[in-house]
Amino acid sequence: AGMTAISLYFFWKFVTHGCFKMAALSAVTLGLSQLAKYTSVYFYPIFILIALSAFVHKVIMGIRNFIDAALKSLKPFVLYTAFFLLINIAVINLGFLFNKTGTPFASYKFRSNFLQSLQAKLVYLNQVPVPLPYPYVEGLDLGKYYDQPGKISLSSYLFGELRNGDGFKGYYFYSFLFKEPIATQLFIVLSICYWLKNFK
Repeated sequence: AGMTAISLYFFWKFVTHGCFKMAALSAVTLGLSQLAKYTSVYFYPIFILIALSAFVHKVIMGIRNFIDAALKSLKPFVLYTAFFLLINIAVINLGFLFNKTGTPFASYKFRSNFLQSLQAKLVYLNQVPVPLPYPYVEGLDLGKYYDQPGKISLSSYLFGELRNGDGFKGYYFYSFLFKEPIATQLFIVLSICYWLKNFK
């Protein structure tokens, strides 16, 4: 009876004040109560219920504050994303003079496996008008089509030699040296030297 009263007292103090000192005293007296009586094992579920009832409001408030903060941060992201999408769609349409803009998704004759599979799987989108010019979407489809293995054989040219298939080892390094302005290359080298000098 004495250990029950002491254990409950210090646990009550811990729940009320929440300091490390009370937590230590509560943990020690809870352990001592286990030595005094086997039935004190029931303190564990009882203390958990007490803790939940005491802290559930704080937990709920913490979750609510977190959700509110996340939504506040998410709102400008969503708004700016929508803004960029609308502006880009408008610019692309102007660039193609609104050529067949709004053509239903099902009306496209796709050649790439990727867009053909989308057309077959997303049947509920087939009657949805695409807010982009027909030639623009067609160009995306052709690019994806020619990216497929075996659809096009690309040749590489370097140092007066033309190769198919594997190409040249170090091709991009040599092409970088030839194609990038010398000033840009010097700035890159100087930046690396500066970084190495100040590296800690």
